[in-house]
Amino acid sequence: MKLETSEKFKKEFEDYRERIEKISKESLKLELTGLLKEMLSKVRSIDVQHNQLFERKSLPTSVVDTRSNLLEIRRKIDKKLKDWERAES
Repeated sequence: MKLETSEKFKKEFEDYRERIEKISKESLKLELTGLLKEMLSKVRSIDVQHNQLFERKSLPTSVVDTRSNLLEIRRKIDKKLKDWERAES
């Protein structure tokens, strides 16, 4: 199963997208949209690396870096959304 098509990821991605759409500050909205695209790119990269694992029976060394990058992107998105939502309440 691909990470990109997992229910958990699709739900998380849609939640982020909907929350970003509600932001009225264009610069923040653009930044978060860029981070969301970057997150999707990292997830797709992990899916490719997992396919390589099954084909070659070895894990590419870059998978650890990609997972760390994905985690960092999620943290940035979460923080920026929470800060915005807190400021707007």
